[in-house]
Amino acid sequence: MSTVQEVEQALQQMTPGERNRVRAFLLHWGRVDTAAYRTEMGRRLRRMRRGRKVTQAQVEKRHAELSRKGR
Repeated sequence: MSTVQEVEQALQQMTPGERNRVRAFLLHWGRVDTAAYRTEMGRRLRRMRRGRKVTQAQVEKRHAELSRKGR
């Protein structure tokens, strides 16, 4: 397994886009195992089961908007 120093060195070699992906992964990983996260995911799943969904086209449009903003 890599040491923190090795991870830091690897991060320095990455492009900004790659570092953003790592950042998103770490943020997700940091909250995925919390009670608040499980509660929120349960709430969202219940809404989806009741018909509150988005189409693939809506997802793609939102992704493009966020990408233009650098998110």
